[in-house]
Amino acid sequence: MTRRQYINFDDVEQYSNITITNLGEAEDQMNHAEELIDSYVGFQDKHIPLDFSGLATNGGNNYLIDTSGDSHLKSFEDDYFIYCEVEIIGGTGKGQVRTIESYDKSLNKIIVSENWDTNPDNTSFYVIRQLGKFPRIEDAYYENNERYYKTIPNAVKQATLAQLDYIISKGRDFFNSAVDFQSESLEGYSYTKKNGRDNFISPTARQLLKGIVNKKGQIIS
Repeated sequence: MTRRQYINFDDVEQYSNITITNLGEAEDQMNHAEELIDSYVGFQDKHIPLDFSGLATNGGNNYLIDTSGDSHLKSFEDDYFIYCEVEIIGGTGKGQVRTIESYDKSLNKIIVSENWDTNPDNTSFYVIRQLGKFPRIEDAYYENNERYYKTIPNAVKQATLAQLDYIISKGRDFFNSAVDFQSESLEGYSYTKKNGRDNFISPTARQLLKGIVNKKGQIIS
């Protein structure tokens, strides 16, 4: 599972008509595509803009519990923390980062997508954050006063897949050196690439993100 969860292995295989054989390498490239999309879209109203921290009271193979009196896990409804990640920054299990798969308010419990290498305990200090810029506030739905449902916009999914194809076609050297030609011809049409970070973004991704990208500029009179 990627850190931002914009795309998954099935999405990639279907979009690119390929079979993934090296999961680790594929995940690295998928994470890179997501990072570049996030850098391109600019500011977004993230559903969870703040970090939440606390001291766990218990943990197991794939979960963390915090029942302390000031626990943030008592304050939000079920599945509020989906699309976030949790990092152990102190105590037992320090340095581990996992994606949150579900959250149960009644138990003050978060379940992670991959088992811990070292299970957290009552010395484990943790931080929960929404790493990616999506889902935004408008991409989250609170139903029946009991549970959150969240989605990644389709344009972001498709743009990330297009960006992944771009990364594969250009190769690592292009993104490491930032040197390439400024004009290019693709499938019967030509274009001149913009300077700066836009060089790194697939032309297809830029088209898909037109309604989402937030550019800051200055009006010159």
